[in-house]
Amino acid sequence: RGTMEEMNGPPAGSRQSNGADRGGTGQGDVEISMREPVSTRVPSFPSDEPASPGAVGESTSGIPVQRVPGQGEGGMVCPEDANTGVKKIFADQSYYDTKVETQAWTSRTTFILASIGCAVGVGNIWRFPYMCYRNGGAAFMIPYVISITTLGYPLFVLETALGQGTGKSPVGALGTLCPRLKGLAWLGFSANACITCYYMVVLSWALKYLIASCTMGTPEFAIEGNAPYYFQHVMLDKRYFCTWPSKETSPPPDAERYDVRSVEWQDRDRAMEMGYSCENAGFLDEGSLNMEQVSLFLVVWGIVLSMVFMGTKSLKYSIYVTLPLPYVVIVIMFFRGVTLEGAGEGLKYYLTPKIDILFNDRQELNSQGEPTGKVLPAVNIWLSAASHIFYSLGLGQGMLITYSSYNPSHYPIQANSLIVSAANSLTEIFGGFATFSILGYLAKKKGVTVDEVVAGGPGLVFESLPEAFGLMPAPAFFAFLFFFMLLLLGISSAIGMFESIVCTIRNQLTDMSSTSKMAERMVSRHWILPILCSILIGVPGLLFCRRSAEHWIDLVDGTVSFFLLSLIGVGEFLAVSWVFGIKNFRTVIQHRCGYRPDAFLAFVWTYWGPALLLALFLFGIAGAVESPVTNVPWALCVGWLLAIIPLVFSIQYYLRHPNHDGEHLSVHGLMQRPKTNFSDSTPSYIRAPFRIVAFFTALGKDKMDVSVSTRGAEMTELGPNSGGGAQEDLQHEKRNQSNPLLDRAGV
Repeated sequence: RGTMEEMNGPPAGSRQSNGADRGGTGQGDVEISMREPVSTRVPSFPSDEPASPGAVGESTSGIPVQRVPGQGEGGMVCPEDANTGVKKIFADQSYYDTKVETQAWTSRTTFILASIGCAVGVGNIWRFPYMCYRNGGAAFMIPYVISITTLGYPLFVLETALGQGTGKSPVGALGTLCPRLKGLAWLGFSANACITCYYMVVLSWALKYLIASCTMGTPEFAIEGNAPYYFQHVMLDKRYFCTWPSKETSPPPDAERYDVRSVEWQDRDRAMEMGYSCENAGFLDEGSLNMEQVSLFLVVWGIVLSMVFMGTKSLKYSIYVTLPLPYVVIVIMFFRGVTLEGAGEGLKYYLTPKIDILFNDRQELNSQGEPTGKVLPAVNIWLSAASHIFYSLGLGQGMLITYSSYNPSHYPIQANSLIVSAANSLTEIFGGFATFSILGYLAKKKGVTVDEVVAGGPGLVFESLPEAFGLMPAPAFFAFLFFFMLLLLGISSAIGMFESIVCTIRNQLTDMSSTSKMAERMVSRHWILPILCSILIGVPGLLFCRRSAEHWIDLVDGTVSFFLLSLIGVGEFLAVSWVFGIKNFRTVIQHRCGYRPDAFLAFVWTYWGPALLLALFLFGIAGAVESPVTNVPWALCVGWLLAIIPLVFSIQYYLRHPNHDGEHLSVHGLMQRPKTNFSDSTPSYIRAPFRIVAFFTALGKDKMDVSVSTRGAEMTELGPNSGGGAQEDLQHEKRNQSNPLLDRAGV
């Protein structure tokens, strides 16, 4: 067999008897031993009966399906003009090694359900209906559909292809494209860890309401007029600071003073009746840990940990419980809601199209429907649709890359992405019908308009809807169903986030196992990593089990979730299309998975996606400066530091580490004028952007001053007695420059 066949793997349907026979190249007998003999890898499918693409079900041997050379375009030859990264991917045969049962899906159906579980979560129930109502009703579907078509779905395909095509976690997958990009993966890891910390706390709230629903009568939180009190006081134990509004007058001398300390919910009401002005204490009175909340928090962590304890071996069973049941509950809630009195009025608010606000600026209204004097640009609606799609699908957090890395190579990437994206959108649209029909019923019973009972965020599911359940027949039953659905949807998303964290750490320790016995032991015992990661992520999560929990969640969600995930999305687009090269990426995916992304996806990945997400990021920055999440300076600094520190680390990692060729970026190269066709009369504002792009994307040696000679200078400074490893690397580098065969093989 020729050398290229040895690098690319045998053609589809071929067999290899042993790894001893080597082929001549016609340029001299050069022996290359880059991997163990292929005969030691036994495919799950017989070579004469290959698995059909898109097959669903278990492998015939009962073990996870193995990636088989030839499942994709196995007979492809590495292009002659390919860069070193592509050559290494073509030569890497570890991709076809059999994976252990805890790191491979045995069914395409399981992967699809797990991906839907990652995408569909608590936000689909409380965020989308409110956004649709506030942004033009049914007219919001226009930017929504455009956003999911031109942003959500393409990025979903990219992350799925990246994970399935490399078979690695986000750090390993992006590092395969270029070692410098590992910093981008760790940036996503940091964002995912912060989100997981507070997400578990929100699930503990749902668990609290679920337990309170287990009663024969009306639950305490569903008693008419008691829902806000239960959530704000019983659940969160909030405190308030009250001040006397006038300096010219003072409170009655014989009355109780409420401006000397923080007060509780009941005292706040009495103070406001006397004329005090009261505000939430927030970060200024955080209190101690709420032990009841801590216990519920630990229970939720225990549930999630038990489901990811053995990787996909346990996930494939739990996902069949946590995902289908919520859909059964949603259907029950829908039919119950549309049959209630006043449901039509609620659906009218949900679906009435207001086309004019998509293209015309409008006045912002307060909770009483009065204008505040602030003008809301029409572009905000389009950006809201784009941002919602991005976060609704769970993009940028590494979950999709992790789950798709467990796939066999023959799973259809585009079809799977389309199924999951469509399921996510249909779920939140259908859930909106159930939500607003119940809100219409609540408004009818209270004799008010739907505007006065609609709330966004946690207030919708923990205040408005529980109050509506109290007015229904069998309130405990419907409250139990709703919070059971909410808890299961949240757990399925939490499983994906936590599994991504565990997988990233596992792959990092696997790379270290050759030099560290402790890392090898931790990888070999699959139960150690989930427990260790749950402790490392769970301990900081205890900070959210205090009075200021809601404020900390808003702070982290407004800084880490929004800004970091936007930048991660931009980084993924640039990494694939500009750093690695869109042509190279399409070639690699076709070689590994038998799927070549079309021209539309290539255009979105290269131009439209980065531009849209960058605009989303810049508008978000402008909004955050104009309306900060909190007015407490130290808390605002902490929130921004949580986003800035990982971002600085990611940029520093990119600048300090070499690419596949061992080349380092040089700031000196940015200052030098690149070798281009620009004339001396070309304005600097045209040349400067080109230099910056060439510097960060490494478009070629002729575009930037990057040279391997810097490594030679390092060897000279180290001297002959500095160790053999670096000297040997330099010798290999020089040998490859004079031997194109070795350079092509990546040796």
